[in-house]
Amino acid sequence: MKAKRIVGAVVFVVGVGPLVAAGAAAVSTNRFLSRASAATGEIVGEEADRGRKGGVTYRPIVSFQDASGATHVVATDAGTSERVVVGETVPILYDPASPDDARIDAFLHLWFLPTALGAIGGGFMILGILFAVFARPRDASSASAVAPDPRQGSRDGWSA
Repeated sequence: MKAKRIVGAVVFVVGVGPLVAAGAAAVSTNRFLSRASAATGEIVGEEADRGRKGGVTYRPIVSFQDASGATHVVATDAGTSERVVVGETVPILYDPASPDDARIDAFLHLWFLPTALGAIGGGFMILGILFAVFARPRDASSASAVAPDPRQGSRDGWSA
């Protein structure tokens, strides 16, 4: 029982890291959104990132004009396993002080990282709590309690 409680505590603590990272990513995204300006961009290409297991992630390369009319071409941080559609128009958010810090205005590009890290961290913490709760020793009085034998009548002097 004690080993399960220790495992539960370790699993709980492991979940703290991703949860803290999720909070930091959410704060970063929120700060970006508070200063971002909107523009309309066009997907002009893609970058293909090959994973170790042979999978490919495609990150859109987007061209847009900032408020001053200057054109910027940026590769987004987030990608998908589906190829992008070159020529597609997409909403863009960018930092006016640093226009190359631009993101497609969509959940995947803005909130995927904080959400994924939060789910991972929260999942580990919940597992840790469950380990700790179900590893607690049972109360000795309830463990030894046995249902009365209905054939012998009531133990308190009253018959059933």
